[in-house]
Amino acid sequence: MANTLYAPWRLDYIKEVSDGPKECFLCEAAKTPEKDEANLILARTANCLLMLNRYPYVNGHLMAAPYRHAPTPVECTVPGAGGIDGVMVLGAGRRWNWR
Repeated sequence: MANTLYAPWRLDYIKEVSDGPKECFLCEAAKTPEKDEANLILARTANCLLMLNRYPYVNGHLMAAPYRHAPTPVECTVPGAGGIDGVMVLGAGRRWNWR
């Protein structure tokens, strides 16, 4: 019998998306730089963003995403895919002070 990972902090997310698909949360975050703090965006480059995962499996999980929506990493453009490394380096070099 498999063990079940119990993560009650994700229940809000499950309730939020259970009504059907809305816009991709990464695409929405990319379009609204004025909401970076609310969206937990840590850094931006010309092609990518770096954000904290609101519903992580482990503490401090970061997500790097190109602005161009692509279903798989293989379909990212060269600037988008290359930008992921750059935004990760930018994020690793900073010390974050969240309220």
